[in-house]
Amino acid sequence: MAKVTPEFVVTFETEIKGLVTGNWERVSRNLMWDRLMKTRPASGKVEILTWLLETAKIYPEGNGGNKRFDDMVAATHSIEIEDFGAGLNLTKNEIEDNQLRDNPSVGALDYAAKWARDIGAAAAYHPQDLLFKLIKAGLVQKSYDGVSFFNAAHPINANGGGATYSNIIPNVPLIIAPAGAQNEQDVRLIARRNLGKVIAHVRKQRFLNGVARYLRPTVLLVGTDLVDEANFLVGAGIIAQNSNTVEKLEVLCDPSLDDEPGVYYCGVEDMLSDELGAFVFSEREPFSLKTYGPMTEAVLNRMKEFEWHLDGRNTAAFGHPYLFYRCTPT
Repeated sequence: MAKVTPEFVVTFETEIKGLVTGNWERVSRNLMWDRLMKTRPASGKVEILTWLLETAKIYPEGNGGNKRFDDMVAATHSIEIEDFGAGLNLTKNEIEDNQLRDNPSVGALDYAAKWARDIGAAAAYHPQDLLFKLIKAGLVQKSYDGVSFFNAAHPINANGGGATYSNIIPNVPLIIAPAGAQNEQDVRLIARRNLGKVIAHVRKQRFLNGVARYLRPTVLLVGTDLVDEANFLVGAGIIAQNSNTVEKLEVLCDPSLDDEPGVYYCGVEDMLSDELGAFVFSEREPFSLKTYGPMTEAVLNRMKEFEWHLDGRNTAAFGHPYLFYRCTPT
């Protein structure tokens, strides 16, 4: 059986760190959240997001001298950083006997290794988990403009008043049951046209100053019920903002969306600005494993219990609603 010595602690912690990091990297390679969220560092407990609304515009001046000066309009939104983490607790006896006190059939060192792998995977998945929680709350939870993130009447001026836009697109199913003499080719043509309606709706969005936003659809986010059909429909490519080029949407699938059959989402890139995405992941402190490090024999002999903590400080929040669209079959 292992004896808890200073050398053992250093070796044990090195192995645990390696398992956390290895599984973190493995899981990170298979995630999608960074295609839909902007990452930004946080400098304090409360992060204030401020951006200027697009009011600048070119005007005719006649023979000159008729200069127009546009008012500056700004929007602000605050998000609060949260603490996240988990811990591993083992007694000195559990380590030296290599048995868990409450479950002697489980080796304490095997348990620690399993915890390290699982917590590394969980930390890597954490931003994606926050993303899908936001998406699912989008019909209720408010955006910075005072209405729910998914809403048919977002004010173009985030401070309220004036024209509105919608990031909910109804009646655009991708899977359609044939009716009457329709065959598979007929219904897929309808589905293709529905996808075209989504693209057209995205492209017609305008800034506060009336200029086209030139939004570029880049992602279709679907549940498992739509992944095959979505891949088929985008296979031929979607006409880009510049009609001389053809671009394909990236299809992303996640079973988290399976509780709303037929619903899908269109993620958009703002070609004129990368100031803020549809969703924001703000990080004050990245996840890290807190360990003891080298200890003397005298200190170690007084310790009867050991704890290792994986801690991080971060949060996720809604960004610009016009960069993410909820598409429904009805």
